[in-house]
Amino acid sequence: MLLGTISDLNVRATRAEIVGLSVQSRPQASHDEHAALLAPCRDRDGARAVRLLTEHLSKARATALDAITR
Repeated sequence: MLLGTISDLNVRATRAEIVGLSVQSRPQASHDEHAALLAPCRDRDGARAVRLLTEHLSKARATALDAITR
């Protein structure tokens, strides 16, 4: 159980680091994407929210990988 908890914390920390790198390297684009994500959530359009979130996370991951490999 302890190993599972530690593993889960490591995964969450890595994801938080990726999001942080994305926000630092492209703050305005990240802000705009986050604002765009709120609209379908307010409209209760789950399918659109998931699609936009998937796109956003893909961009964040690509940006983080670029930042790491520089």
